Amino acid sequence: MKKFLALLFFLGALFISNTYAATIGDVALRFCNNSGSLEKTISLTTSGQEQKEICMMLINWSYEPTDVSINFVDGTITNDADQKKACKNEWENQNFWQYMTLENKTISVPARGNTTFTGVLELPEEAAGEIHGCVTYFINNEKNQKEMFTIMVRRANFIDIFAKGIVTIWLEFVDIESPTKSISKNPKLVSFFDTKENKLYIQSMLRNKGTAEQWITIKGEIKNRFGYKKTFFEEKRTIFSKQTSNINNVIDDLPFYKGPFTITYSVEHSANVSEWLETDTEEKTGILAETTSILIITPATYISVLVFLLIIAGISFFIIRRKHKKTKTAHTTNHKGTKKHHKIVAETS
Repeated sequence: MKKFLALLFFLGALFISNTYAATIGDVALRFCNNSGSLEKTISLTTSGQEQKEICMMLINWSYEPTDVSINFVDGTITNDADQKKACKNEWENQNFWQYMTLENKTISVPARGNTTFTGVLELPEEAAGEIHGCVTYFINNEKNQKEMFTIMVRRANFIDIFAKGIVTIWLEFVDIESPTKSISKNPKLVSFFDTKENKLYIQSMLRNKGTAEQWITIKGEIKNRFGYKKTFFEEKRTIFSKQTSNINNVIDDLPFYKGPFTITYSVEHSANVSEWLETDTEEKTGILAETTSILIITPATYISVLVFLLIIAGISFFIIRRKHKKTKTAHTTNHKGTKKHHKIVAETS
């Protein structure tokens, strides 16, 4: 009986501990820079080599004290038509994270309580324009070593920085390193044709190397010399500074005969720069374009070429035969005329 009661007590304690263990849904982060006000997002105006303190508070609504891991990552825009603000993964950091300093990235938060801490933002001297970042947080629960993997669920808050200085404008297509051999002659426009799916895959990448946010309109066209022409892609996007935007398209209704095609991506771009910021160039708008030639060969291509050659051969044979017939007729006519002329001369004599 005692063993049974002890087992019930153990199971009950285990149930209660699992029930009240803090999850990421029990934790929230708020910015507390404004005295007496807690905010989900924060916007700061600063300049290069100026330090800014960012006050943050973690709130724990659970009945268990918990340790929360903090990280800083780049803010971005979703690579789709929705263009929503988002946060990059920890291994994709390129910009914002390197400007943030936090003494302790694991914060202990008491049960039903909160903990305030401060991060320090310091931009390099050359930084200017808009810089978007995120503070991410997650509960780093220890898992059994026998488990194959651990799923990390994180939450995030946005941090927008407006840095004074000279803004650079620089947008370009970049080469793509592909593990599979591309049928495109231009490394900036990688292309593959899937014979089983009968689809053409096209990949490209735009990189904003400047510090100005770019508003762009991308247009993709494909054509051949036989009159086929199609706009297969058109979309508006935003690219933050120091970030890239991938362009991936699929065309599945090409002419059955395939063969040579020309693909062109054109990009109208406009730098989004506040009036109080200087730029390194007066040209804030422009058009970029990249073109490539591809050759798609399928059984239908060989048949089409064969039919085309047969048609050409047939037309050539018809023309040659007709020309030969005209030559023969003219020769016969000339021969008869000569013969008649000789007869008339003989009679006259």
